Amino acid sequence: MTIIEIESSRLKKIIKYADLITGSDKSDPGMKLYFSEGLKIYATDGGISTHFKVNIESDDFSNIYDLHIPTLKLFLDKGFDDIPVYIKLNETEAVFKFENEILSLFQPSGSVIPEIPVFKTTGTVFFQEFINGINFASIIMPENDYIYFFVRDGILFVITIHNDFFTLYNSNTMFENMEIKIPYHNIRHFVKALSLIKNKDLKIGINLEETKVAFQTSGILTHICTELNSNEESLYLLEILNLYDDLKPIGVVDFKTFKAILAKISRISKNGNIELEIKNDDLIMSVKKKNLYYSSTEKMKEILSENIENTVYSIHPGKIKSAIAKIEDDDIYIYSHHDFLCFGNSSKTKVLALKGKILERGW
Repeated sequence: MTIIEIESSRLKKIIKYADLITGSDKSDPGMKLYFSEGLKIYATDGGISTHFKVNIESDDFSNIYDLHIPTLKLFLDKGFDDIPVYIKLNETEAVFKFENEILSLFQPSGSVIPEIPVFKTTGTVFFQEFINGINFASIIMPENDYIYFFVRDGILFVITIHNDFFTLYNSNTMFENMEIKIPYHNIRHFVKALSLIKNKDLKIGINLEETKVAFQTSGILTHICTELNSNEESLYLLEILNLYDDLKPIGVVDFKTFKAILAKISRISKNGNIELEIKNDDLIMSVKKKNLYYSSTEKMKEILSENIENTVYSIHPGKIKSAIAKIEDDDIYIYSHHDFLCFGNSSKTKVLALKGKILERGW
C-alpha cells in the first residue's frame, strides 16, 4: 500500500488542466496515476496528451490507476486550497481523503504505463508571447479545420486559412524546419489549458515520424497528433507569406474606438456584410439594408501612405471583431494588398487578412 500527500490546490490545477485538454467527451477516465522514475499523471483525449511530473515524495508502485476527471472535480469542489489531499493506493482501488470526505475509485485490471514519445527540440519561444500568438491565429477558425506551423528562412509562422481570410502570427524566433498542421480543436484546448500556468519559455519539438508535436514547460509535456502539409498546402502557405512580405501599412486607428464601432455595426448589420472605405484620412464603415442605412466616420490617428486608393471593401465584421480583440495593441494598423484588406499590430507579428469584395462607387 502507498500513501501520497499532495496540496489540494496543486491537484485541482492538474485536474483543471487535464479537463481542458480532454474537452467535453468524458466517457473515458481521462487521467492515469502511475510511477515511472517518479510520480506522474497522464491525461489524454486520443489526439492531445499531457504528462505531468508530480514532484512529491512517493514510494514506488507498479499499478496504474484510472482517475475520472468529473468525479474528482466534484469531490474537490468546495474544499480549501491549503488542506492536503491524501491518496491511498492498493491493488484494487485509489482512495482519496479530503477534509472529512472519502472517495474510492475502484480500478480495472490491464492498464499499461503511457508511453512518452521521444522528441527533437526544433525551437524555444517566449511562453506567454507565443500563446498569445496562437490564440490570435486560431480564434476565428471552425472546429474541423487546421492550424499550420510553417518554418520559412528559419522563422516559425503560425497560420490559419479559411475561405476568404487568413490569420498569421510571426514568432520572430529561429526554428529548425517544420511543415505540419494541427487540428484546430486540439490547439484551442491546449491554449485554454496553458492559461492556467506561468512560465518563461516553451520548448517545441517533433517526433521522428513527424506525427506528433510536443510542447515542454517545467514539469509538463503536452503532445498533439499532427499531419505533414501536402505540397499544395506548402505552396499556398508560401504564397501567403509572399503577400505578407508585401504588406505596407496605410493608416493607424485607435484600438478601443475601432473595436467599439465593429461591435455596434456588427449588431446593426445582424452579422451581415458591411462596407469599409478609407477616404483621405477617414475610415468609413457603413451598412445598407432595405429598411435602414448606418455609417460611422472616424479620423485615423495617422496616415502612413500618400497613395491611398479610394477603395471600398465589402467585408464581414464578425470575422474581424474576435481577432482584433486578440491583437493586444493600443493601435490597429491597416494594410492593403490588391483585394486583401488587412489588420495587425505595429510590429506586423499578428495579421488578419480578409479578401473583401471591392465595390465601385457610383458617386
